[in-house]
Amino acid sequence: DDKEKDAAKDAAKEKAKEEAKKQNKEIIDKLMEDFRDQWEPAVDKLDKAAKAFEGLDLDDLSEGPEGFDITKGLWQQNGWKELDTLRKKLEELRELRDLVRSLGR
Repeated sequence: DDKEKDAAKDAAKEKAKEEAKKQNKEIIDKLMEDFRDQWEPAVDKLDKAAKAFEGLDLDDLSEGPEGFDITKGLWQQNGWKELDTLRKKLEELRELRDLVRSLGR
């Protein structure tokens, strides 16, 4: 009788462990999905910004009061949309792109 009771308890504990693991996995999956949904727009903006500045020397932008100021909510600004449009225009207009790159040096 005691062995059967112990075996039943052990089986119940195992079942509870497996159920807890399943619930934990569901919670983690949900957290990861929420995290991805929350950060995806910011990452897209960073990707666009990185493409816009490819091949340019950005040291001058970080010096002095004219540099970027994160305290003003840089990531909330919509200016990145225009920057992406300008980048696309530069890619299409080779002469203008070459001129901008030569001026940036």
